[in-house]
Amino acid sequence: MSTQIRGDYDVPFDAKTGSLLRDEHSYRYKNKDAEWRSNDEFTTELQLICRHSNYVLWEDVNHPHRTFPMCVNDLVEMIKETTLVNGRICGVWRVRKQGTSYGLKFIRSI
Repeated sequence: MSTQIRGDYDVPFDAKTGSLLRDEHSYRYKNKDAEWRSNDEFTTELQLICRHSNYVLWEDVNHPHRTFPMCVNDLVEMIKETTLVNGRICGVWRVRKQGTSYGLKFIRSI
């Protein structure tokens, strides 16, 4: 399984909510609700809102309903480097692609 972090590829966001879309094979892709954006680092404060079988979901504190998936393995690596306060963290992020899935990659706290 290939993993890309460098950011030299575009990533899919929901055109209506601004949420990062997790899987290339999702319903939104097929209906062209995806908006492809450059994969630039960004800074924001995120709130952990739920866990699924192999990923967690974050919500942007400043933009409710804008969500970002993150692979559980990336969450574990992030926790080794920083501290969450009440399930929140302010940091620098980038999207990474693993197989056909997209998710957040923590870069550093701010």
